[in-house]
Amino acid sequence: MSDLGSLPCNADDKWDNLWESAVLPVWDEMSEELLKVLLQEMPDMTGKQVLECGCGTGRVSMRLVRFGASVTLLDKSAAALKLASRFSQQQRLSVELVEGDIFSMPFSDSRFDLVWNAGVLEHFERAEQVKILKEMKRVCKPDGLVIVVVPYAGNPLYRVAKWWKEKTGRWVFGKEKPVMTLVDILESAGLQARREYTADFSDSINMLAGIPGSETLQTLFRIWCDSLDPVEKAALPGRWLVAVAGMNGEPQPRSVKAPALTPTGGASDRPSVAPSLPIEERMPIRSTMSDIAPAPVSKGLPPIVCFSSIRWDELYQRPQHIMTRLANRGHKVLFVEPAFREVRIQSSHISTESLKVIIDNSVAQSLRRIGKSLYALNPLSHVQYGGCDDSGASRKRDTMLASILAACDLLDIKDPVFWVLTPHWYKVLEQLPLSLPVVYDCVDDHRYFAGSNPAVIGHLDELLTKRANVVLATAKRLYRNKAQYANALFLPNGVDFQEFRGESISPPEDLKSIPRPRLGFSGAVTTWVDVDLLYELARKRPEWHIVVVGSVYVDVSKLLALQNFHYLGKKDHASLPAYLKGFDVGLIPFKSDHPLVTSSNPIKLYEYLACGVPVVSTRWEEIAEFEDVVSFAQGPEEFLSAVEEVLRHPPSPERLSARARAFDWNAIAQVASHAILLAKADANGDGSSMERVLRDIEELKSAIVGEPAPYPQGLDLLKAYARVLSDDPDEVIGFLKYQYEDKTPDRICELGNRLYLRGLNSRAIHLFERGLTEYPGDSDLMYNLALLLVERNRDGDRSRAEELLRRIVEHRPDDKDARVLLESIATNRRDQVHPDATQSVCYRDR
Repeated sequence: MSDLGSLPCNADDKWDNLWESAVLPVWDEMSEELLKVLLQEMPDMTGKQVLECGCGTGRVSMRLVRFGASVTLLDKSAAALKLASRFSQQQRLSVELVEGDIFSMPFSDSRFDLVWNAGVLEHFERAEQVKILKEMKRVCKPDGLVIVVVPYAGNPLYRVAKWWKEKTGRWVFGKEKPVMTLVDILESAGLQARREYTADFSDSINMLAGIPGSETLQTLFRIWCDSLDPVEKAALPGRWLVAVAGMNGEPQPRSVKAPALTPTGGASDRPSVAPSLPIEERMPIRSTMSDIAPAPVSKGLPPIVCFSSIRWDELYQRPQHIMTRLANRGHKVLFVEPAFREVRIQSSHISTESLKVIIDNSVAQSLRRIGKSLYALNPLSHVQYGGCDDSGASRKRDTMLASILAACDLLDIKDPVFWVLTPHWYKVLEQLPLSLPVVYDCVDDHRYFAGSNPAVIGHLDELLTKRANVVLATAKRLYRNKAQYANALFLPNGVDFQEFRGESISPPEDLKSIPRPRLGFSGAVTTWVDVDLLYELARKRPEWHIVVVGSVYVDVSKLLALQNFHYLGKKDHASLPAYLKGFDVGLIPFKSDHPLVTSSNPIKLYEYLACGVPVVSTRWEEIAEFEDVVSFAQGPEEFLSAVEEVLRHPPSPERLSARARAFDWNAIAQVASHAILLAKADANGDGSSMERVLRDIEELKSAIVGEPAPYPQGLDLLKAYARVLSDDPDEVIGFLKYQYEDKTPDRICELGNRLYLRGLNSRAIHLFERGLTEYPGDSDLMYNLALLLVERNRDGDRSRAEELLRRIVEHRPDDKDARVLLESIATNRRDQVHPDATQSVCYRDR
């Protein structure tokens, strides 16, 4: 895909310059919409040959490999193909890359099932467009499809943005002529136009970026667009015109609205292409394939208002990782940033109505859409008017809360769960009803940040902890401090594992120029980083090169004076894996006695490991369990020795990467989503049956007790579920202890009996079956399982019961119970099997 609008195609050097300066592509909404188009038109990609001619990065076509297609990417720019190659290697997707001219492609006739491009045709004159389409037709199979995507001239936002940017000299895409239809051009090339429709209205909103004062308008458009139902949204004129053509048969008369053919040849209720057909009447693009974005866990997930400790674009940390994934799972999320905004007006007095207008206007200006179902708000903190400074603590809290509630109204957020990341928000939170659920995500000991009053912050932390329905702690020290509360859970930090483990990532140019070995540090250089330690490493080993990627908040002048110290500055999170992959050693030179360090769970540890980079770190409790993959050292001399050892004998990158796999942010977000449901249930007093609790437990097990277990205290979440949701929590907790702690035959018999008495026969059978895998010769387990199978009496149950009983009798001929039951099955006298329906079926006590 040529990134949908670029420099003129007749300037080869400009294309190369464009792609040489580009970075690896990011999967965005536009990419998602184009993938939907391709999968809608050709739902079964298995074994299909796909060509994208004029591919650019090729990111959309590459995704088709996951659906079984064989993909070929053609582009005239060697730089574009080089970037596509890097991306395919990073994504582990095998594609064929061909450097060639779109007017004369080096392929045999009728080779491909699907030939397509996007953002290409509009850069050419009509005669050239026809020539390109004829060449696309030539290489397409007789029963194949040609799909062309170009800007749609009927989209007003795109047209006005293009007009304004051309008038002001800001249009950077060269010659680009949008069209209302491609039917005439397709037919001139000998192709049969089958369908034509528009897609991706939201991308036209993005076109407004850069126009002064358009930010508020963009936000309102996005909020309005998200509020539409699918039918209304489909009626909007999209940013892109999609034309689908085939080779077979005569072109349909454009005045006839005959049924169009679907890619499988069946009838569709979508009208055929016709200039007289209004674009609103054409079939909307339907959603396809769940891998485009994580599917929601279920319908009706509660919205979230996240009170953050950092701005969205300040540092990409735990709040952004978790909130992005919760939005993808189906929660609507409002991310509230720390408030620093104020309004000054000249009037000496302001009415309540005027204040409301000011707040509403402020929200409209500061609210922005980050992604689907995810919004960020920098709320108004106070209003100054006349000689009155409305900056008193209580007035500021009122103004901030009013801003937040106004944003909730605008986004139609009702009955949210409040996710709070710092005690500073408690004074705002306390104004809300106690019935509203709260999750306190405690990521630091906030008392020890610079400028904090430890006594005040400690008191607010205690109040917030008591107010919260669920408390999450990222470090074991924090967890111990919160464990006295019923719903305190340990949930550490994580890593975007797939992004950081990617192979064959070329280091960025500013890193590539630095000689090896490179000892890297990623993150903020602040008070808890031992700058003196870094200085000694660089001074004593001038052949080593110390590289820092991130922001600096302390004096590092003595480091900057060294020739082998390299400060590369803060980098976008998306580019971070490429930098880390270029490190020979990842450093964590924290001051291990600093109170913020002792309560920290460093994200950089998981990122280094996922990249397969050896780690040398100071030691503190939280990361001591990683001694199998981390070299610990204290002081310059130990650090020097540890780094030398790692450089001489580097550990296996695969082993390091595997250690980080269990800490993927997706698994952590899954637990976070359940913690939100738990908080809501706790706030509402929402009891439930044991069956629901067990069902939720089954979903959580893979995230909480994987191999290796990502967090030892993960069982606490399941126990909290049992306390809140079950009418018999002791029973569920006993079941959990069997599953994860006490798997003895005694426990199995006890729990199996209790499950049966509650009418959970199948659960009890499953329990005994699992028990027999660990204790295959236990006669009591076999006997009780046989009784349950006879009671259930499904196909195969009695045969399985007979098998179990024969094994018992074979090894214990004097077992009368087993003999009687076996004989009753053989004679089909079921009344002898269970004469008393109230009797416990698991009566073989141990």
